[in-house]
Formats: sequence, C-alpha cells, structure tokens
Amino acid sequence: MDKRARSCGTCGRRVGAKHAFCPYCGAPLPTLRGASLQVTGTAEVDLGEQRRVVSVLFADLTGSTPLGERVDAEDLRNVLKVFFDSMSRQVLRYEGTIDKYVGDAVMAVFGAPVSHEDDAIRALNAALGMQRAVAALNVDLDLERTYGARLALRIGVSSGEVVAGRLGGESAAAYTVVGDTVNTAQRLQAAAAPGEIVVGETARRFAWHSFVFEELPPLMLKGKARPVPAYRVLGWRREGATPDAHALVGRSDELAHLRSALGELSRTTGRVMGIVGEAGVGKSRLVREFRASCTPGVNHLLGRCQSFETNTPYALVASLVRGLFHLQVGEDEPTARRVLASGLADPAIETDLPLLLHVLRYSQRSPLSRRRLRGYNASWAQYCEFRGHTTRRPPRSAAA
Repeated sequence: MDKRARSCGTCGRRVGAKHAFCPYCGAPLPTLRGASLQVTGTAEVDLGEQRRVVSVLFADLTGSTPLGERVDAEDLRNVLKVFFDSMSRQVLRYEGTIDKYVGDAVMAVFGAPVSHEDDAIRALNAALGMQRAVAALNVDLDLERTYGARLALRIGVSSGEVVAGRLGGESAAAYTVVGDTVNTAQRLQAAAAPGEIVVGETARRFAWHSFVFEELPPLMLKGKARPVPAYRVLGWRREGATPDAHALVGRSDELAHLRSALGELSRTTGRVMGIVGEAGVGKSRLVREFRASCTPGVNHLLGRCQSFETNTPYALVASLVRGLFHLQVGEDEPTARRVLASGLADPAIETDLPLLLHVLRYSQRSPLSRRRLRGYNASWAQYCEFRGHTTRRPPRSAAA
C-alpha cells in the first residue's frame, strides 16, 4: 500500500498520491507536496500579497493529553494521523486552505488564495463536518472503552479582512493570512466549550440564512478592548415557507402567473417554471412569497445546487430526498437508515433503501449498475410522492 495515499475530499475514498482526479467520483484532487499542506506555487492561483475578505477557522482537539498518558507515543501518533486526515478532508471538501497545524490544533482559511461568494457558509459546513468526524472517530476507535478518554473539538470561526501572501523569507516562504480576523478566530475557539462552534458577528451575518445560531453573552476576549458579540452554531437551517416581514411590491403579475400554473396541476401531469433575472432582483423572495401563499395540502420540496457540491454525484437529488424525509444534512447513518425505512412502503425497502443511502453518500452501496442508477435517480426524483411520511416507489419501467 502506498504510504503517501490520501483521501478524496468529495467522496472520502482512498486514492493514490499520483492521482490528479479521483478514480471513483472524478473530482479533481489538490496537489500537495511533502508533509506540509501549505499552498505551493502554482499557475492557477495568485499568491502575491493581497487584501482579502476571508473566513478563518480554528479547531483545537481536547482530550488528547489524557489519551497521551494512557497510550504509547506511536499509538497516539496513529490516532492523531487519523484525526488530521479527517479534518483536512472536511477543509478540502469545501475548497478551503489548511494554513497550519499547531500541536493538535488546525487553522484553515476559506477565501484565500481562492475566493468564493459563500466562504463563510463553506467554513461552517466544514466545522460541522469536523464535529461529526470526531464523533465518528471516538466510535470507530472505541477510545472511551479502550483508553478511558474521549476526543472533542472546540472550534472558532471569524470572518473579515486580512492580508494574504507569502511570509518567511525567500528560502522558506509559506502562504498565510494575517490580521485581526485570525486573532479573533483563535480567541473564539478558546472560548468555545468542547463540542461547540462559536462564531463572530460578521460570520453569522454572512451565513444566517443557512444555519441556526444561538446568541451568547458578549465575550471579553484576550487583547480586545471591548466585549465581542458571539454566537453558537446549533446546526443547519431548514428553509421554511414563511412570508417576508415586508410586503412584496411590483411582482403581482409574476406571482399570479405562478399561482395560475399551480392551479392547473390538477389537470396536467406537471409543469416546469423558470424564473430568470439579474442577481439581487428578488427571485428568491418571489419564490418564498409564492410558497407561503400556497393553500394547505400543497407539499413543498426544496433542493439547492450548492457551489461547493459541483463535483458531488447526485447532490441535488440528495437535497430533495432529505427534504422529503425531513433529514438533516449531518444525520448519522443509523438515524438516516431508520428514518428512510419508516418512510418507505414495505415492498420498496429492499431495493430503495440501499439506493437512497448511496445517494446520500453513506457507506451503503447500491447494487444497481451506474447506468441504471442514473436512470433510477432521475425517475425516483420525478415520480416520488410525499404523503405524510410515506413514499411510493416509482414504476418498474421507470426504474429500468
């Protein structure tokens, strides 16, 4: 086995060190040279000194010191190797940059050297993924029963302006970011309890529509002259169909057109409506208003094409399935299996349950071939009906 093998940030499968693309899902793999995960000089990104708005994530592992007292140094190193591999997988999945490792802590940056419009959302997705990965690590390695120790993460996330570029001289330059945002992220991490994710005001403002936050009392952080607003991340936000507090103005014709199409559904097999417009003109607001105005008995399924899931197979179908069964993004596999099984009609469980677990990217692999799987996913997404918690299986002809 190649000791330099690594994991794909998209599907999690082990791949060889020389692979440029994942042989299982086709996702591009980052080029990492040597033991350091710091950015190396490439033609694709600008590593020159720049001011950037980024989201900085600090994650500190707790419980490693008691574990180190009970195990051999080599065993501890193996545990930490699995831990850091899990952490880097989450960062790379959301296209962040691992800035540095400090002891058993990791610092990651989202927005440098490559920026995205949703870097704060990516950072918080990675943070929640890290918490799930550590919980799974405790179970997989059975640390509590074997060594009497349990690992946990304290995570802090801060968004704001930094200066990014190379530091360290010509011979050993490393790409990094500096600024008050970095210091604040580290202080927020120190203030978090084990298992918590604490974020600053700017990060919350950038990601409020995707996550649920609990406001904390302002924190007196080391080096800060004034208390800092802080929020605890509770999980992903399930988007509802509630109307906006302000009246919708100037969209009566578009809203009437959507309502008319909805009224025709009882006489037709289905309709596809496209809403096209420049960014910021109110497309999402129009959809929210339309959904909120629907009469009782109209069931809604909402799926989103996230920018960081471009290379994730069946990501949109998975989003629809989660909405259909009321599954959160971070549910563990036993919970997802139980919820899916309870929502499927008995004859469909044997075939559909492995398929849905496969689409949701759990360890269960579908027995269908890739060609049949693509066709089955398309037909299942098209024909599935939501009635309470019951889902009817699509016709066999559609599945073939």
